[in-house]
Amino acid sequence: LTQLVFQTKIAPSGKQSPLGTFLREYKPQGLRRYVDSQRRWVGVYFHSHDNYILSKMLIDVCLSIFLMAVMIISFIYLIKIILDQKKLAEMKDDFINNLTHEFKTPIATIAVAIEGLQNFNALQDPAKTKEYLNISKNELGRLDDMVSNVLNLASQKQNSIELNLDEINLAHIIQETLDREKFRTDKAVNFTVDIEEGANRIKVDPLHFKNIITNLVDNAIKYSRQAVQIKISAKKHKDRLIITFSDNGIGIPDWALKYVFDKFYRVSNGNIYNIKGIGLGLSYVKLIVELHKGNISVRSKLDVGTEFSINIPLN
Repeated sequence: LTQLVFQTKIAPSGKQSPLGTFLREYKPQGLRRYVDSQRRWVGVYFHSHDNYILSKMLIDVCLSIFLMAVMIISFIYLIKIILDQKKLAEMKDDFINNLTHEFKTPIATIAVAIEGLQNFNALQDPAKTKEYLNISKNELGRLDDMVSNVLNLASQKQNSIELNLDEINLAHIIQETLDREKFRTDKAVNFTVDIEEGANRIKVDPLHFKNIITNLVDNAIKYSRQAVQIKISAKKHKDRLIITFSDNGIGIPDWALKYVFDKFYRVSNGNIYNIKGIGLGLSYVKLIVELHKGNISVRSKLDVGTEFSINIPLN
């Protein structure tokens, strides 16, 4: 603030004074009013009223704006946390419901098969006996897979998964998985396997890598229609191996692709085309691939199919 105080004997003109100028007539007091009879005016000039006021309020205004911004950001963050917690609660409930259903279904099927063997003379019919035993074996395989998924989840939480690397024959591992999956499904499945020369011998953890193949093939069968077409290819690129799994299934919506590797995530709340699951398979697959210093990607188109691509080092 710059002030200029001045005194003048010239009467102010009738014209408008400059902005910020104040003039008042000065009247001498006491004896001076009788000795000095000249009229005088006292003036004060401020360069800017607005700048002066703003300079006094600037700190308070800035602090108020800052506090308001903090309150808005905190409110938005609180809303986000509440929505995330709500989503997690829904996913937890969905996981428990699906897990309960997945465990009860094979148990009930095995119980019915055993009851048929005991009470309906199925033991006297070798064909029925074989059929019921095959059903029980398949359902026990489902139970084993689900228990393995839950145990894998516990291992992930404790970061206790350790890889025991060994050289494997990729073609043999894939073929074993395909034979088992053909036996377990009642769909018509056509597998196409294409492994390039030099891509058959890789150094991985045999158990976990077999689980990767099993999860991806099982998903491809579950999320396909009755006539299932699955193609598995492997090729060598420099010092890395690229394995792709493609199918002619129902596909995944574009908006859901970024969530498919999240734990417990299920498209459409865990129930799509009456297919049940617990939402752990793909998160486990991604973890094992990353432990092998690799990565996994997915491409999909609704009503056309899905393709998963694994890229890992050969050694």
